[in-house]
Amino acid sequence: MRKLIVKILEKLGLYRFAVKYVNRLEHYKMARAVRKHGLDTLISMDEAFTEMGVKMFLIYGTLLGAYRDHAFIPYDFDLDVGVMADTLPQNYQSVILQHGFRLLCQNYVKENGSVLIEAYEKNGVGIDIYFTRSVNDETYGIYSPRKHEYKEWRSANETDGFPVECQIVDKCEFVRSNFLGHDFYMPEKVTDWLRDMYTETYMTPIKNFDDTTTKRRVIFPVSFRSYRNYEL
Repeated sequence: MRKLIVKILEKLGLYRFAVKYVNRLEHYKMARAVRKHGLDTLISMDEAFTEMGVKMFLIYGTLLGAYRDHAFIPYDFDLDVGVMADTLPQNYQSVILQHGFRLLCQNYVKENGSVLIEAYEKNGVGIDIYFTRSVNDETYGIYSPRKHEYKEWRSANETDGFPVECQIVDKCEFVRSNFLGHDFYMPEKVTDWLRDMYTETYMTPIKNFDDTTTKRRVIFPVSFRSYRNYEL
């Protein structure tokens, strides 16, 4: 039934509109959960990684809110954290699950099996973990999938996958900084990271920020694609 509805919407040219409408409703609900349970969820994930001896650091909207607003951004519908991929123990998933999280989805590159992002949920709050990697002696790369050029996501996942982008940031130390009464790791070069992620306007709230304009974001060739795995 779902495939039939999708085909009809695509034929009528209404599919993307319908997806945007449904996502808007879902994101509103998720944003309320972040405001209510976001801090507890973030603390719980930090405790899981601390137990593993891994530094979990704030990135993207969660880092921006912590630095600029000293709070979660009101319209942010999930949490964003990063870890260095080469510091993760083999049993990291089981440790996270033991702290009450549910694993929702994993984004990976089929060609080499590299994990880009894992999405978890607790208390109705979604939290994306970005597997950050060293690019060279001076920079890290934060990898993530983008929307398919024209296909509905299920169709894309079953065929040629999704394009991958890499957010380049300067290497630096991660230091504990206070956010809402709890100390979380953040990049020492926090303003440089935010400038690279959100341009020079990062201190100005922009609800529908166009992330394709950032100067240090690289889109990979068509041959380098990501896929979603829900069967974990």
